[in-house]
Amino acid sequence: MKFITKPTSLFSMGSSNSNSRIGVDFQSSRLICARSNTHNRDEKKIEGLIIPFPERECSLKHWILSGGFHEVLQKHRKNISRFGDQAIACVLPESLTHSCTLELPMGSEAEIHDLVAQDLADQQELTIEELTFDFWMEENPTTEGMANVHAVCINTKVVKEIVSQFLAIGYHCDRIDSHANSLAQLIPDTSTSLSVVIDWGLDEVTLIICDAGQPFYSRKLRNCQTRPFFKKLAEHWSISPADCDALLNRLCHQEHKRSTELKGLKDSYLNLSRELFLRLADEASRTIEFAHQKKLFTVPEQVLLVGSGAGLPFVSREINQLLPLPVQTEYLTQKYSTAGMSEFIVAMTALEGGRS
Repeated sequence: MKFITKPTSLFSMGSSNSNSRIGVDFQSSRLICARSNTHNRDEKKIEGLIIPFPERECSLKHWILSGGFHEVLQKHRKNISRFGDQAIACVLPESLTHSCTLELPMGSEAEIHDLVAQDLADQQELTIEELTFDFWMEENPTTEGMANVHAVCINTKVVKEIVSQFLAIGYHCDRIDSHANSLAQLIPDTSTSLSVVIDWGLDEVTLIICDAGQPFYSRKLRNCQTRPFFKKLAEHWSISPADCDALLNRLCHQEHKRSTELKGLKDSYLNLSRELFLRLADEASRTIEFAHQKKLFTVPEQVLLVGSGAGLPFVSREINQLLPLPVQTEYLTQKYSTAGMSEFIVAMTALEGGRS
């Protein structure tokens, strides 16, 4: 599968240096902020901040437009300001965007642009002017001579509100990316085959499939979010969530050591985590197999695992035993000397990536 065009940012206004920018992973239940700490040239570390959203009964879009996002930013503006920088690159959750694949008559890029705009407007029951969108097109036409076009869109009103609220606390939002586009940027530029990226999050788990780094298939995985597991673990050990995180970090540090220290804790953890690992592997396997049958593509060469689940102790060993594809979880630690920061990888991708 080859592409004539590539995805770009949904929203872009100017361009700041990545060293003076904050990356923001805008999730359904929290903001994850990250920046690179370059004070020590020999050691590249991450500074991170997680801002939880209050519980709500409405959709994320309604919450943003009704002032909920404004209240959270105002409440935490001092915490955000400690980063010192004034520019933001933001990744939006899939719950705010709409993605689809369209079959359209072959034509020039300008003609395809107009057709995509009209199709998306019809699907979303909005005017073209009310939509912000991006699209990328496969090179080879279908058997009927049509073009396969992948598209993502968002209500422009939501984009303007997010930009406006960041500006209200002194931050210029110079780029907004879709979630799938941002995850695809984790694929090495040298990749020429299929890869899978799984963002194993606290409340949402997203799987995308990329060909040569271009996303063309995205699905939500069910019943394998990490929040219920963390709650279950803390309750089983009869400790606070903070103490639970501390013990998990200790287990991560012991993972590659030949030591019997924490053996009882390790055995307890592996017994409790087995069900979560099995659910993730089963959901991922079924989704990849379904996509393989539907799209008739070859087997992907690798799975890249990011998000809070990717930072669990022994996750690489366990998931590699359960999935038929090689699973990589070390992307972040290869680039940064900070362990236990897997939750910040998407924010760092926003910070450093950016297709234009």
